Amino acid sequence: MRIAAGILALAILPIEQLSLPATGQVGESIRQWELSTRIDVSDFSAERLRLEIPRLADQLKIDARGPAGMPQQQYQAFVLDTLTQEYLFWARDRAGGDVTRLGEPTVAPETVNAFLAYLGPAMQGRLVGRLEVSSDPDKAPIEIDGANKGLTQRRFVMSAGTHAVTVSPPLRQACRRLVTIVAGQTATVDCR
Repeated sequence: MRIAAGILALAILPIEQLSLPATGQVGESIRQWELSTRIDVSDFSAERLRLEIPRLADQLKIDARGPAGMPQQQYQAFVLDTLTQEYLFWARDRAGGDVTRLGEPTVAPETVNAFLAYLGPAMQGRLVGRLEVSSDPDKAPIEIDGANKGLTQRRFVMSAGTHAVTVSPPLRQACRRLVTIVAGQTATVDCR
């Protein structure tokens, strides 16, 4: 199945967008996400995401130079990992949250385009970092800068700067934090 999916994906994307280091980074990010969430990503979806995530990074026009003091290659790997994780969590929440497998609809063109619209222009030309949000109990609604962003436990790609995060666990007072996202680094909001 992996070979057939790879051939299909090659027919869809221009050759100049294929990068073995980038696709390898995305593949490793998918594997790590599967281990941490215990949600399987189908072979077809994994192959397509290895090609789509670098394309998404290009389309979002995220500043690929990276922050001062961080090697450009390290920052680019961080961006690919963060985008992959964000995409998979977004797809999980879009599928209803309680899934054990992400299959072909995860990487359908309309799904990829919806993700692109979800991230929107906020990333264009910006340096990015990662935000990890958790709560007890799990699956609490998250708002970032006033917009509904899914359920905990979740990772987000975020533009560098200060963001307002609200987590609303059921039957508990909302947890509100101002968090500063630093390019190439991970910030955490833990509402326990």
